[in-house]
Amino acid sequence: MEPLRFTREAMREVDRRAVADFGIPSIVLMENAASGCAAIALRVMRDRGLGRALVVAGPGNNGGDGFAIARRLEGFGVPVSVSRPLGPAASDDARTNESICERMGLSLEAPITTDPSVLVIDALLGTGLSRPAEGEAAEAIGAMNRSGMRLAVDLPSGVSAASGEPLGPVVRADVTAAFVGLKPGMPAPGEPGREPFGAAEIVDIGVPNSLKRELAGQ
Repeated sequence: MEPLRFTREAMREVDRRAVADFGIPSIVLMENAASGCAAIALRVMRDRGLGRALVVAGPGNNGGDGFAIARRLEGFGVPVSVSRPLGPAASDDARTNESICERMGLSLEAPITTDPSVLVIDALLGTGLSRPAEGEAAEAIGAMNRSGMRLAVDLPSGVSAASGEPLGPVVRADVTAAFVGLKPGMPAPGEPGREPFGAAEIVDIGVPNSLKRELAGQ
């Protein structure tokens, strides 16, 4: 079966209607996304012999996914820390997961490491980016690119969700965990990796199949 592809507008509608039409709380969608990403992270760490994980979390919902991934990895016994180069969480769901991480005692001010034994999880900017990253965001992207192994959450930071093209500085992911379906420019699962996405894997977040098929490609 061919994987479904979604434009930025279609993905926003998937999220909106999952909440409005089906009554799925947005934080449940975030939890499902984090569960799938954490499973990919665990497999990558095992396959590559990596001992620790660092989540680079932005203030939006992509960062919220990152906080949720961090606490799930901790629950599996993975040494994990978080970097917040753009400051604390700003959305309600992201703040909830950030607060849980704080109560768990996770480090939230870790530097972005170049240690090759650490999996760096890019949850900085997500799909809402509309202009080139600059300032602290651009610096964080550069730091992630100096790390050993990178897993992007839904979309590598710096990529346009509308076109699939870099808007400026961009994270060069080894693996991208794409929520619901593929975004513009992503290779299909099993295809050779393609910059800046690397290899793409689809993460199910609990959205009804009828909704996905209605909106795919729009």
